[in-house]
This record gives sequence, C-alpha cells and structure tokens, in this order.
Amino acid sequence: MKNESRPITPTEFVRRSRAIGILCLLLISLALDVAAQKPPRRPPQTPTPPLSPSPAERLVVVRLRNLNESPLDVPATVWLRSMTYSFNTWAAALSGEVVFRSVRPGQYTVEAQAPGYATSRETIELWSSSGNSEVTVYMRPEPAAKMAASPSGPPVLAPKARKLVEKGLQALQANDLAEARKHLEAVLRLAPSHPDVNYLFGALLLRANDWAQARQFLEKALNLDPKHRFALLTLSELHYRRQAYPEAIALLEEALELDASAWRAHWLLACAYFQQREFERAKNHAELALKSGKEKAGEAQFLLGQALAALGEKEKASQALEAFLRDYPAHPAATQARRLLEAIREHAQEAARLAALSAPADTNAMAPPIALPVLPSPAAHWAPADVDATVPPVAPDTPCSLPEVLSGASRQVEELVNNLQQFTATEWLEHEEVDGSGKADERETRRFDYLATIEEIRPGWLSVEEYRNGARSLEEFPARIATSGLAAQALIFHPYYVEDFEMSCEGLGQLRGQPAWQVHFRQRNDRPSRFRVYRVKQVVYPVKLKGRAWIAADTLQVVRLETDLAEEIPAIRLQREHLTVDYRAVQFQKRGVALWLPESVEFYFDFRGHRYHRRHSFSDFLLFSVDISQQIQPPQTP
Repeated sequence: MKNESRPITPTEFVRRSRAIGILCLLLISLALDVAAQKPPRRPPQTPTPPLSPSPAERLVVVRLRNLNESPLDVPATVWLRSMTYSFNTWAAALSGEVVFRSVRPGQYTVEAQAPGYATSRETIELWSSSGNSEVTVYMRPEPAAKMAASPSGPPVLAPKARKLVEKGLQALQANDLAEARKHLEAVLRLAPSHPDVNYLFGALLLRANDWAQARQFLEKALNLDPKHRFALLTLSELHYRRQAYPEAIALLEEALELDASAWRAHWLLACAYFQQREFERAKNHAELALKSGKEKAGEAQFLLGQALAALGEKEKASQALEAFLRDYPAHPAATQARRLLEAIREHAQEAARLAALSAPADTNAMAPPIALPVLPSPAAHWAPADVDATVPPVAPDTPCSLPEVLSGASRQVEELVNNLQQFTATEWLEHEEVDGSGKADERETRRFDYLATIEEIRPGWLSVEEYRNGARSLEEFPARIATSGLAAQALIFHPYYVEDFEMSCEGLGQLRGQPAWQVHFRQRNDRPSRFRVYRVKQVVYPVKLKGRAWIAADTLQVVRLETDLAEEIPAIRLQREHLTVDYRAVQFQKRGVALWLPESVEFYFDFRGHRYHRRHSFSDFLLFSVDISQQIQPPQTP
C-alpha cells in the first residue's frame, strides 16, 4: 500500500477511524499474522528521516590506547550507548580497535573495559550529515590492589573454536557424550586457558560421573574467571553430590551474588542447608527457587514440604507435598512424599521426628538434575538484558514511599488520559531482523501518519486505537507484523490497571542526570492479563509482563518504562520480548499545558524462530482535543 501523496488531515483521520469502528478486544495488542510463506518484500523506501538536515548513518571507529599512546594489547569490551534515545550495543576489541556500523546521529557515550584497566568513558556527538567518526579512549591501568576484583569483559572465542563449542553443546543436548567429548577436546587444544572451555569440559566430565577430573577443570575455569557463574553453579553441584555441603553452600552463595534470581542455585542451596539441618534457610531458598523458576522448579515443592515439616508447620507442609504429588505423581521421591504426608496427617509425630523422617538416604532425590551447560552465543546480546538481570544503582539510605509514588504517578497518567483523547504524529519505523550470529539483516525504514485515540469503552476499561496512514493493515508493516499500543504503555500506572501488578520501589536512581524513583512491577497471578495481548490469526494470547519504570522525583511523571515477558508463550513460540519507551514533556503553547508523550520506542522480540528489532520515533504532534490546527514544540528535556 502506497503512502498518500498529501498529508492526511485530522478530519480525515477521524472520518476513517469511525468507519473502521472500535475493534480493540483488550487495552493494548500486538497484532501478528503469519502467512504460510513469507510475502515478497516491499522495495525499500527512502523517506526523509525525522532529523533535519538528512544525516546519514555512519561508522564510528573506537581506538583504545595506553597512556603512552601505544595500542591496547589485551582483549577489551567497548560499549556504545546513546544519550539521545534508547540504544546500546557492544563489541569486542581484540587489537585495540573496534568499528561500530550504521550509527544514527545523536550524542553517545563510549565505554571501554579491559582486565587490569579502569573503565574509561568518552562522549561523542554525531550531528554532521556525512562522514565517519573516530574517537580515542585512553586506558589507565588499575592499581594492583583492585586488579583482582576487576571484572573482565565477555570472553571472546575465535570463530573456529566457537563452532566447535556449538557442536559440543548440540551433542550434549542429545546426550551423546562421546561426540561432545570429541568436539570439546578439539576446542580445548585451541583455547586451553579459556574459562568457558574449561567450564564446558568440566561439565561434560560431571555428566560422565568423572568427578575427580571434572573438579580439576571447573576449578581451573574459576581460577581463570572467579566470577564465572556457570562454573560456580556446576562445581557446587559436584560438591553437593559428594556430600561436601559447606563447600557447596559457599559456592552457591557466591553464585547468587552474581545472579540473585538463579532458581537452580536457590534450589540446590535449599538442599544443602536441609542436609545441614538448617531448616529455616532451606525453606527460604526453596520458596525463592519456586518464585524465580516457576514451573521449572516445581519439583522443589517436595523439598519445601520437607523443610516445613521439620519446622513443625504441618498445614503448609501438607499443601506443598500435595502440590508436588499432584504435579509429579510418578516422581522417584513420590513414595517418600506420601509417607511424610501420611505422618503429618496422623498428628502423632513431633517436629523433630518429622525432620528425621524427611531426611532422605539418597540426597539426589531432593536435588535438581544436573543442568546442561549453557554458554551465551554472540546472538545472546541481540537485545538488552532482562529487567531482572540487574538492578540499576540507587541512592543508599534514601527511603521510598511506594504509596506516595504510585499515587502521584497514577494522578499524572489519569490527567494525561483526560487531556489526550486523540492525537496525531509523524512516526518513523526502523525494522531489522537479527541473524543467528547476532548481526542485523534485512533493514527497512518506513514513515507513517500516525493517529491514536484513547476512549473508556466501559467502566474500568480503556481502549487505545492506533491507525497508520488512516488504516490498521498488516500490509503497512515489515514482515506483516504490526506493533501497536506503543502510545499507552504508561497506562500501567492508571488507577484502572495499577492494581493488576505487584509493585515495589527499588529506591531513588537517576535518569538523564535527573533523580527518578525506580519502580519494579510484575503481573499478579490472581488478576487477568489484560494490558497486552498477541493476536495470531484471530486467536488472542494474553501477555504477562514484568518491568521497571523511572518516575521523576519532582513531578512523578513516568519518564522511562521497560518491560519483559514474565512468562514465555510456547503456543506461538514467543521466547523473548523487551520494550523500552522514553517519554518527553511536550508543551502546548495555546493552552499552556505540557503532556508527557512517547518520543522513542525500542522493541525486541523473538517470535517463531526469528529475532526482530524495531525502533519507533515520534514527532510533529497534533492534539485534537486542544486545537486540531495547533503545532506544538519539539520535546523538551525534563
């Protein structure tokens, strides 16, 4: 479908919108339609980008130098982060130089990390209409006292070694230990001092029950990289199975410092504490395993029931054991779980006797199965990290009143809805598919005349409708996948929807140099998921979301919002989704009102074996409910 040769007026937008009618099933939807065969690609458009003059994408060359001007001769990791919109990427610098391609105009921070060196940062501005940019980053050696604690960047394997690793992992997945050993021995000869390689070979040996050799390789991996969390976890499993519980506990506590949401580490730690008869700690970690791992950690209900029984909490113990037997009736530990449940129901045993009964002779009956080794591939970095991977730093000893923050944010969002019944904008969509190596391919850019309407269709339900070029056609979008609902993400904090989420205030952080409260949210299990859906061939799949919002400390406006999937959707092979929305204050001169509207959106999703990245940007807003002919100023920095 071709774009209109003339701009679509607000009146035409309203007329077309009414003709189409209200079709929104839920608040926000991501409309998807997958054809049996991939449709022919539209010829790439060459529109005028939203910045003026028309700046071309260019190369950014980063050179890393020692203080004596010599090139850095150790592997380094270089990050390129935008200060203009939500964008960040990284690359490995193996010989003191790295090149970033297809960089848009804007202001960027370049950050370099290398083992034995302090982190260095430089700021660059790319506003010229042509030409490439070069920046030199000087690396200062870390003092000897801090070098041992300095983290290194992601390990880099040569392409040949990487292919051998992937073949070894495939063999492990198929439980073909002989084939896995052949490939991993080959890569070990190529990279004998690489922590990942030693970890993988140790994990292979542990699968083969060669504990002594496995321990040597796992300990070598940790000597090479003390923060290798996979090696920490696998070595702790080895110690647990040889009943060296204190050693296992020490390693697991260290692993949880690196990843507090690692459900397998919580589960194994609960098992180790139980064997040490520290039942309260065992209970706490079993609960954390179930919270983080969900159905993947379902078998930990057995351990939780044992710990609760040992603590004398018979009712809760019965509930946990019943849940375990309901979900795993043929589990090897099911007989023991039934015996314990019967003993609890007889009310004849004391807590100490229950504890003795619950201690199994076979320690492996409680522990999770040994995990297959996981080594992140280059494609693992195609999207930003999950919001639960790390918590951005917050000011220490600064109390946060969650009720006050939520109340203020809800008022601001409610006021936005009252003032923003309809608006139009110019929308630019940049679409790219990411291949198996993590590189972008098949890039397209499209321009839309964008219309959004917000309407209360019934008490407690808001409908957000979006139209591109006066229509709601999948043909307007690359790959026939339509992304909608982008204008309304902040409505999570609207009084109608805020109670659908579990909220917690992480503290006072910073965003773009301004103080902002960080609020974490997650879809409640006892509430329906009505905020976002995927629609595939007229079938609707509700999405459970989790995320983080930055709320300005002075105005309590939502200034940034990030979301991830709280749960995958196997039915449509939706494995990953990450959304970042940045908001800016937009001033309406005639009425003297400022509204916080989305300026840019970064959207990543892994759907049916394809990884996509989209960048949406908005400009030239018109607000119907204020003045349909009024042009408003560009977004202002808060």
